[in-house]
Amino acid sequence: MELQAELAAEPAEVGAARRMLGQKLHSWGVSSDEEDVAVLLVSELVTNAILHAQPPLRLVVSRRHRKVRVEVHDGDAGSVARLRRRHDEMEEGAPAANGRGLRLVDALSSRWGATESSTGKMVWFEVDLPG
Repeated sequence: MELQAELAAEPAEVGAARRMLGQKLHSWGVSSDEEDVAVLLVSELVTNAILHAQPPLRLVVSRRHRKVRVEVHDGDAGSVARLRRRHDEMEEGAPAANGRGLRLVDALSSRWGATESSTGKMVWFEVDLPG
């Protein structure tokens, strides 16, 4: 079971990715709790790709056994997706306006990571499904 979709580097694609993922997970019978988590997290990854990476952007979703894997591919070989430390997020004593997306991914996914290649990178997360 898999979904693949090309995404434009436009903010409207965040909503499109959320809808595509939600519909696919629903059709696969994924529970609403896991679906909600995956939909939230895909919006973070697609937003990051639009703001910080380069086209082409591609969404790949697969279901294997008891997990859903969501990948966002981009054409930016020069940037690294990394989890910021809390003190990196502070600006003059107030939380930074951005930089929390991967914190959500780290907190809510079962696992996540990033892979670089000569043509770009892929940032992914997995959500475990109940038995």
